[in-house]
Amino acid sequence: RFLATFLELPFPQNVLATDNGHREVLPNLVRVAELHAFAANQWLQIGAGAALVAAAAVALLAACRGTGPTVRAAAVAIACTGIYWLGNARKLAHGNESVHLGLVLLCLATGVRMLASPPGGPGRGRVAAASLLGILATLSFGSGIACFAAYAAVLGLQRAPLRDWLGLGGGGALAAVLLLLGGGAAVPFGLDPLAQGDLLLRWLGAPSVWALSPLLDPDHAARLPGELLRQMALAVAEPVHAACGPPLPARWPALGFGALGLAWLFGASWRLRRRGGTAPERVALGLAWFGAAVGLLVVTVRLQYFGLHPEQVTSQRYLPWSMVFWTGLLLGSVLRPGRSGRTAAAVAFAFAAVLAPSQVWTGRNAWKQLRTAELTALGAAVGVLDRDFPLVETMPADLLRAVPLLRRAGVAMFAWPETRALGTVPPPERLEPVAVHDVAVQSVQNLFAGPDGASVWFAAAQAGPTRLVLLDAAGTVRGLAWCPPFATQWQGWLRGLVEPAEMRAAVLR
Repeated sequence: RFLATFLELPFPQNVLATDNGHREVLPNLVRVAELHAFAANQWLQIGAGAALVAAAAVALLAACRGTGPTVRAAAVAIACTGIYWLGNARKLAHGNESVHLGLVLLCLATGVRMLASPPGGPGRGRVAAASLLGILATLSFGSGIACFAAYAAVLGLQRAPLRDWLGLGGGGALAAVLLLLGGGAAVPFGLDPLAQGDLLLRWLGAPSVWALSPLLDPDHAARLPGELLRQMALAVAEPVHAACGPPLPARWPALGFGALGLAWLFGASWRLRRRGGTAPERVALGLAWFGAAVGLLVVTVRLQYFGLHPEQVTSQRYLPWSMVFWTGLLLGSVLRPGRSGRTAAAVAFAFAAVLAPSQVWTGRNAWKQLRTAELTALGAAVGVLDRDFPLVETMPADLLRAVPLLRRAGVAMFAWPETRALGTVPPPERLEPVAVHDVAVQSVQNLFAGPDGASVWFAAAQAGPTRLVLLDAAGTVRGLAWCPPFATQWQGWLRGLVEPAEMRAAVLR
């Protein structure tokens, strides 16, 4: 969808265009540069996103200076666990998503640290700089405007003077105007305090649903390795499922965790304001207030959407923001003055240990998304994709709109040398044959316009490279196949039908 918009509109309209209510000007600059300079191969976005997220982590860690070495190490562990938990893979591992995630996190971490450091209030210069960061975050993603809530929380916790509040308010107002005038509010707002309060608590508690998945979902529990482990998980999951229903749309336990976290935030903020606190504590609670503000913003603008799709309240698309909430709370607990290094280390270890098992199933979920994306791209390149192929989050209409534009521009999967070889008869010196066996070919109803084709599966002795060309008996390239890293089972698509006994595979030199 992004690429189609960038190709349909001229610059700078394509960069300024909104998407699903979000105004992503700064990420779009990276995406458009990648489209024109690197044929939309995703690596500029992946590299930029990874660097921005790492820079945000470094900014958070720099805010922990002045604490003891053990406490500082515990804070490092908590921050990295919260940011790099694989439950966040929906944004961390996706090029488009990682860029705006990294930009918002970097603006958030840098801004709260800037405002929290001075003992007598940040002063006009720091407030102006933080406001600019908040505006940049707003122009990176819709969640970015919640940075102003975090900045305001820091000012409130350190009893900043009125002049600082006026400067921050002006910056927030300018950010809101830029968002609204740019079409960033083109989503229906709703007001139902009881329903939105319920949704907010569930949204904040969403990480618990993914961290505890085998204890909430009997189907997941039944897939666990080891009979004893399966039976123990099922003993919990079956009654919980019977009482609460499917885990993603269920009210419990997410609502309970969200209520606990919100009460924790109010209590910690009240205590910190009364006793003054330290700059690292204010940074930590600023992060937590940011997470709560994003949740409030989401349940305000997505009220109708959640009514139609209740399972989306706890979906992975929001987990990185709700994890900022919990990361801030835990950081605040270990950075309190007088906190012993042993206690801080225990909190950090417990946080990592609780999330460690979920690295397996959230990582597997990300791996499935990779497989879906690769096979979708492969089908687009060949021009054959089964109508029943599960596209997951890609809408068929978006795919059908984008593929002709990408083909004409020769970018993305249409920049692959294997794609350009389709329909040709490559000379033998360009082919490195690959022995295949257990070939299965099945005709499909094609999603794309044109003749139907086939899906193909086969095994090969070698793992990788990631793509092979598939040839018929006459040596014409009729399709492409892909194999996940470290695997030997290949899958792909063919133009028309090729008899399994006649199909050949090769690496294109």
